[in-house]
Amino acid sequence: MTKACRDRRGSLAVAAMGRLEPAEQAALDAHVDQCDACRSELRELTAVARAFETADADRVRSGERPLPRPQLRREVLARVATERAARLRRRRLGLAVAAAALVIVASLLVGVVQRTDDVPGEQVELDAARGVVTDARGSAVLESQPWGTQIHLEVVGLEPGTEFEVWVLRLDDSRVSAGTFVAAAGPVMQVVAAAGLPPDQAQGVGLSAEADPVLYGHLRDPE
Repeated sequence: MTKACRDRRGSLAVAAMGRLEPAEQAALDAHVDQCDACRSELRELTAVARAFETADADRVRSGERPLPRPQLRREVLARVATERAARLRRRRLGLAVAAAALVIVASLLVGVVQRTDDVPGEQVELDAARGVVTDARGSAVLESQPWGTQIHLEVVGLEPGTEFEVWVLRLDDSRVSAGTFVAAAGPVMQVVAAAGLPPDQAQGVGLSAEADPVLYGHLRDPE
């Protein structure tokens, strides 16, 4: 704040109430035109002064506390509930769009990926998961990448139109999702998935439908 600003602080308040002498007003206007800080402060003071004009002076002097309208609380709570519902709908829509995008991307990969026989990496046969009866079977190759593992799948016998999740099993028995895809009709289903986990930190790879394991291939036992 400059000395010129400090000298005019009192004038700003008087000007906000419209009571500054013409000569002083002209001098203040010339300063405010060149000073962003004083111009901003004058706007704020003017807004406050205008608010005072609408106040009930008798009630202010008596110290009477203004009471809100009886229905104000209901209106505020209703507005909060509406905003929360709208935010929840937007969040659910965003998750649905993201899931749909994963399904579309995985589905587009079907039939155009490299065969697992030609992929360098750790190969494992996929058989029915424990306690599951299915005709589906397949194989997977876990290809090491700088960011984790690329999983190349070849599967037969999956129910067309069913959504499956690909995952790898950590050595601590927790799962790392590698994406989802929708099974298409045809003799062989080929899919590429990706997981942010190095292959040597995985003890297996599996497929699930509605969170229930369908196929699983074991790589190694935890040390």
